[in-house]
Amino acid sequence: MSASCRADNRSVVAPLVAADVIWVDVLKVLAAQFIVWHHFVLYGPLAQAAHEATPTLAAWLAEYGLLAVQVFLVVGGYLTAQSLQRAVPAAGSSAWPKVGGLVWRRWQRLMKPFALAMVLTVLAAWLARSWMSDADTPAAPSLQQVLAHALLLQDWLEVPALSVGVWYVAIDLQLYVSLLLWAVMARSWAAWARGALLLLAVTASLWVWNLDSDWDMAPWYFWASYGLGALVQRAAGLNRAWQRALVAGLLAVVVVLALALAWRSRVALAAVVALSLWWAAQSRPLRLPLAIKAGLSALAAQSYALFLLHYAASLVVSAVATRWGLVDAQSAWWLLALTWALSMLAAAWMTRVLAQPMVWQWQVAPQPVAQGR
Repeated sequence: MSASCRADNRSVVAPLVAADVIWVDVLKVLAAQFIVWHHFVLYGPLAQAAHEATPTLAAWLAEYGLLAVQVFLVVGGYLTAQSLQRAVPAAGSSAWPKVGGLVWRRWQRLMKPFALAMVLTVLAAWLARSWMSDADTPAAPSLQQVLAHALLLQDWLEVPALSVGVWYVAIDLQLYVSLLLWAVMARSWAAWARGALLLLAVTASLWVWNLDSDWDMAPWYFWASYGLGALVQRAAGLNRAWQRALVAGLLAVVVVLALALAWRSRVALAAVVALSLWWAAQSRPLRLPLAIKAGLSALAAQSYALFLLHYAASLVVSAVATRWGLVDAQSAWWLLALTWALSMLAAAWMTRVLAQPMVWQWQVAPQPVAQGR
């Protein structure tokens, strides 16, 4: 075999990938699908028809599909803790000047797809209002609504949401800021002190705030799940086995006592997801076929866009189907399958569009260097 053939063979061999990277992608893909179908059977005339066609399946998705949010929360805490470990080093110059820039970048990362999705959803809602009468269809937005959504304060200001699930985008930013402040404030502390503060926040959320649904628009309500992900990421990186075992034992006690106080399926699922990430973070790297790895990575990258766009697709399909008299129990799931396919295509399109730096990235052109200096 020639050297060039051997080089070609080496080039197609799948590289080793960290097990937690693969598992995070799997979790994101699965959770996004559950959320999408949860919303499909909750809103609009197709949801009503789906309940008529298969009441057991539709009721199950309506009741339990929302639990997938816990997967996003735990994974979000895990990934944020991972990124802040690089962005906010434990020693050196002050990290406080970085806070504004990090928050701004996070806001941009969330808001670019969010803004585009809200424009498309408003247009889809306009079409839906024109072609069908359904109580779930959002009304035309007011200026107050637009400004509240731009600031991600719609729940705090108690203004109607422009789309389903937008509360999560606001919570994601608030949770990121809170974990960032923890990382900056405690960066010079001993490792055990940083971990203790994080564990205290998780415990307070599990034992107090998460018990009161009146706080479900506030970040401390969701620290129960988000903080579990952050704690698992930090603990999995500890060098000594006894340290990892100690943290695992403390987390187990905190979660078990929380469930003894009040059983919550969302907390139980969050604990299982955190445990799976703990296992993946300490597992050996895996070698996946390149096509499978590329497909999984692409679907995971599109999960946020899918979350944002599927309701607009649902409004359009529902409006067209209602206009043509196609909504009934026999066609409900076929129409929902079409809605799902359009949602997937729209998510792939948005992800590709927003990846174009010339269109979407706000950059300052580099200044030419003066000659002779």
